[in-house]
Amino acid sequence: RAARTRYLPTMKDRTEAVRSRGSSQSDELALPDDPLALREDTLRKSSYIFGFPRSIPYIVGNEFCERFCYYGLRAIATIYFAHFLGFGEDRATSLVHIWIVLSYLSPLGGAYISDCLWGKYKTIMRLSFVYAAGNAVLAVTAIRGVTGDPPHWWGAALGLLLIAMGTGGIKPCVSAFGGDQFVIPGEERLAERFFSLFYVAINSGSFLSSIITPSLRRSSGYGVAFGLPGVIMLVAIFFFWVGRRRYRRVPPTRANVLLEFVRVLRQRRHPKRATDTHIDPLDAAKVEHGGTFESDKVEDFRAVIDIMFVFIPIPIFWSLFDQQATRWVLQGQQMRPLDLGFVTLHGEEMNAANALLIVVLTPVFNAVLYPFLRKSGFKMRPLFRMGCGMLIAAGAFVVAAFVQIAVNDDPHNVTILWQLPQYVVITSGEIMVSITGLEFAYSQAPATMKSVIMSLWLTTVAIGNLLVAVVAELNPFGQVAEFFFFASLMVLAFLWFGWSTRSYTYRDALYREETAPVPASLAAADGAGAYGDDNDDAAVDDDTRPML
Repeated sequence: RAARTRYLPTMKDRTEAVRSRGSSQSDELALPDDPLALREDTLRKSSYIFGFPRSIPYIVGNEFCERFCYYGLRAIATIYFAHFLGFGEDRATSLVHIWIVLSYLSPLGGAYISDCLWGKYKTIMRLSFVYAAGNAVLAVTAIRGVTGDPPHWWGAALGLLLIAMGTGGIKPCVSAFGGDQFVIPGEERLAERFFSLFYVAINSGSFLSSIITPSLRRSSGYGVAFGLPGVIMLVAIFFFWVGRRRYRRVPPTRANVLLEFVRVLRQRRHPKRATDTHIDPLDAAKVEHGGTFESDKVEDFRAVIDIMFVFIPIPIFWSLFDQQATRWVLQGQQMRPLDLGFVTLHGEEMNAANALLIVVLTPVFNAVLYPFLRKSGFKMRPLFRMGCGMLIAAGAFVVAAFVQIAVNDDPHNVTILWQLPQYVVITSGEIMVSITGLEFAYSQAPATMKSVIMSLWLTTVAIGNLLVAVVAELNPFGQVAEFFFFASLMVLAFLWFGWSTRSYTYRDALYREETAPVPASLAAADGAGAYGDDNDDAAVDDDTRPML
């Protein structure tokens, strides 16, 4: 009778199924001991689709649609402000970068709401409606006559503000919510494949929207061009809602790690609380020295501070990278379009080159370039790759400057394809800085601090865009000189980066093993130098704390 009963597996059943694998490395799902073969077969077929938990397609589909919306708006926002609303190119550049700043600062609020109040699912759903409301305001007020002709600026300001709150609020939640769908330990390989699929969804949405929305702008006007991303955002919400009964939901912790971090730093400023005045200032926050935090928690925060030092020059990279949506679009508008038959490439459409190139070049770097360089004797650890990426990004702006010189001399004979080399170069820099930086930050962050580190990483994007907004508003240079200025700034940031990370110690054995055997004392100290000494006979003080 039990064998004939239809069995509906729960998340608990799937967790038990995964746990039963133990230390097995097989990709096949090991099922719990159960005499009912029907139950096992149903569990296998009902819990997974294409090798993933059945909740994953809804999350990936939501991300594809949301990124289509965001990058579709970003592709045409600069031209909208500069030419349709009449702000001029410098003010338009400043306004778009301020919007990006807000979009990358609001994740701090989204993370707080998710962790302390609503949980990830409710945060994503509720702030997605704020996002959609911003789309509606932006699209409706872009129609001539609704707020004036040309439209009044308040519609764009309110719409983009709501969109910044929405996209920034859900940004730290969606990828983490996707990770929550996997049983760890047990499904690490599936989780890795999920994040690869997630990244493909982001770039696919970005690529398509960067082609479609500029074409709609020219053929149907800004109301339709802004309206399509709004409709796609509603599809994203619906898609996410449909999967609501399949999600594995982790309840909010009700503890805010960022606030705890601030409290530790405040206690660090008061070492007199400590019983021993000769201790490290941060140790004053430990219980044994008169503070209020356990030793492990303080050491976790110490690791965060080490990583923050690494992050200091990263905003300069973002100040270059995100000009693809502003200065490079405006540069492309001065150049001769290229008719490919099925699409005509203008400055806006060239934004799609980055998304396409990232999908093409990332496997080339990982499968070909990095292994070749390792065999050639280069230490391809994360900080080395990030430093190289900074120099490459500087090179992209040198190329852009020379292209601008050619445009100034004779724009009618300079086609939009002249921009392709600078896109190839900046995308190569993105792979080495952005992708590697995320890998570095996540691997180096203590388990309890990963959300803090991800929030700080997003904050570096905001700071970089704020720098561009200030420079564009002051407008101290011509465009050629401005490109050279940012290239020089990136070189200076690279020099600082090399100096400040020279004694960084990795906390992940993977990066230590890439070079040479590590002495026992160094292994106990949790790291090896970022660019460091491979002499495993070197004496290392177990109490050494690099960078702090």
